[in-house]
Amino acid sequence: MSDLIKLVKAEQTNVRKPFIGPLDTLLKVDSEFSPLGGRVATQYKIGVTLECHVMIQEGPHMSQYAEKALVDTRRSIAQAVFGEFREDLNKIKHLAYNFDSDGVIDAIRTLENKMFEV
Repeated sequence: MSDLIKLVKAEQTNVRKPFIGPLDTLLKVDSEFSPLGGRVATQYKIGVTLECHVMIQEGPHMSQYAEKALVDTRRSIAQAVFGEFREDLNKIKHLAYNFDSDGVIDAIRTLENKMFEV
Protein backbone atom coordinates (compact mmCIF):
# COMPACT_ATOMS: atom_id res chain seq x y z
CA MET A 1 0.00 0.00 0.00
CA SER A 2 1.39 3.39 -0.92
CA ASP A 3 2.14 6.01 1.72
CA LEU A 4 -0.42 8.34 0.12
CA ILE A 5 -3.21 5.78 0.45
CA LYS A 6 -2.28 5.29 4.10
CA LEU A 7 -2.99 9.01 4.66
CA VAL A 8 -6.59 8.82 3.40
CA LYS A 9 -8.86 9.48 6.37
CA ALA A 10 -12.61 9.69 6.98
CA GLU A 11 -13.92 12.74 8.80
CA GLN A 12 -17.52 13.26 9.83
CA THR A 13 -18.82 16.56 8.45
CA ASN A 14 -21.86 16.86 10.77
CA VAL A 15 -24.09 17.20 7.69
CA ARG A 16 -27.22 15.09 8.06
CA LYS A 17 -30.03 14.57 5.58
CA PRO A 18 -32.78 12.09 4.82
CA PHE A 19 -31.40 8.80 3.58
CA ILE A 20 -33.09 7.85 0.31
CA GLY A 21 -30.78 5.04 -0.68
CA PRO A 22 -27.21 4.27 -1.70
CA LEU A 23 -27.70 5.94 -5.10
CA ASP A 24 -28.72 9.22 -3.47
CA THR A 25 -25.28 10.70 -4.24
CA LEU A 26 -25.62 9.79 -7.91
CA LEU A 27 -29.29 10.47 -8.58
CA LYS A 28 -31.52 13.42 -7.75
CA VAL A 29 -34.56 11.95 -6.00
CA ASP A 30 -37.59 14.13 -5.24
CA SER A 31 -39.58 12.84 -2.34
CA GLU A 32 -42.00 13.83 0.40
CA PHE A 33 -39.72 11.96 2.79
CA SER A 34 -39.53 13.43 6.29
CA PRO A 35 -36.51 12.70 8.49
CA LEU A 36 -38.81 12.55 11.50
CA GLY A 37 -39.17 8.86 12.21
CA GLY A 38 -37.31 8.00 8.98
CA ARG A 39 -33.76 6.99 8.20
CA VAL A 40 -31.09 9.70 8.31
CA ALA A 41 -27.65 9.64 6.70
CA THR A 42 -24.52 11.36 8.01
CA GLN A 43 -22.03 12.72 5.49
CA TYR A 44 -18.32 11.88 5.71
CA LYS A 45 -15.46 13.61 3.92
CA ILE A 46 -13.00 10.93 2.81
CA GLY A 47 -9.69 11.84 1.25
CA VAL A 48 -6.30 13.38 1.76
CA THR A 49 -5.21 17.01 1.48
CA LEU A 50 -1.87 17.99 0.02
CA GLU A 51 -1.06 21.59 0.85
CA CYS A 52 1.55 23.87 2.28
CA HIS A 53 1.05 27.09 4.22
CA VAL A 54 3.75 29.65 3.41
CA MET A 55 4.38 33.10 4.89
CA ILE A 56 5.87 35.51 2.38
CA GLN A 57 7.14 38.89 3.48
CA GLU A 58 5.45 41.76 1.71
CA GLY A 59 7.67 43.87 -0.48
CA PRO A 60 8.84 44.51 -4.04
CA HIS A 61 9.93 40.88 -4.60
CA MET A 62 6.83 39.26 -3.13
CA SER A 63 5.61 37.75 -6.43
CA GLN A 64 9.03 36.20 -7.10
CA TYR A 65 9.08 34.63 -3.63
CA ALA A 66 5.54 33.36 -4.11
CA GLU A 67 6.51 31.75 -7.44
CA LYS A 68 9.54 30.08 -5.81
CA ALA A 69 7.35 28.82 -2.96
CA LEU A 70 4.90 27.40 -5.51
CA VAL A 71 7.65 25.56 -7.39
CA ASP A 72 9.15 24.23 -4.14
CA THR A 73 5.74 23.08 -2.91
CA ARG A 74 5.00 21.31 -6.21
CA ARG A 75 8.35 19.52 -5.93
CA SER A 76 7.64 18.55 -2.32
CA ILE A 77 4.19 17.20 -3.17
CA ALA A 78 5.55 15.24 -6.14
CA GLN A 79 8.21 13.74 -3.85
CA ALA A 80 5.61 12.90 -1.21
CA VAL A 81 3.34 11.18 -3.74
CA PHE A 82 5.80 9.54 -6.12
CA GLY A 83 9.14 9.47 -4.25
CA GLU A 84 8.48 6.14 -2.60
CA PHE A 85 8.41 4.53 -6.07
CA ARG A 86 11.75 5.97 -7.25
CA GLU A 87 13.74 2.91 -6.15
CA ASP A 88 11.36 0.58 -8.03
CA LEU A 89 11.54 2.74 -11.16
CA ASN A 90 15.35 2.76 -11.05
CA LYS A 91 15.33 -1.03 -10.67
CA ILE A 92 13.05 -1.37 -13.73
CA LYS A 93 15.35 0.95 -15.70
CA HIS A 94 18.42 -1.08 -14.69
CA LEU A 95 16.73 -4.36 -15.65
CA ALA A 96 15.63 -2.92 -18.99
CA TYR A 97 19.17 -1.70 -19.78
CA ASN A 98 20.36 -5.26 -19.14
CA PHE A 99 17.65 -6.74 -21.37
CA ASP A 100 16.19 -8.75 -18.47
CA SER A 101 12.59 -8.91 -19.67
CA ASP A 102 11.49 -11.39 -16.99
CA GLY A 103 13.00 -9.17 -14.30
CA VAL A 104 11.26 -6.12 -15.78
CA ILE A 105 7.90 -7.88 -15.74
CA ASP A 106 8.38 -8.97 -12.11
CA ALA A 107 9.54 -5.50 -11.05
CA ILE A 108 6.58 -3.83 -12.78
CA ARG A 109 4.20 -6.26 -11.07
CA THR A 110 5.80 -5.43 -7.70
CA LEU A 111 5.55 -1.69 -8.39
CA GLU A 112 1.92 -2.02 -9.47
CA ASN A 113 1.08 -3.91 -6.27
CA LYS A 114 2.73 -1.19 -4.15
CA MET A 115 0.89 1.58 -5.99
CA PHE A 116 -2.62 0.12 -6.09
CA GLU A 117 -2.90 -2.17 -3.07
CA VAL A 118 -5.48 -0.89 -0.60
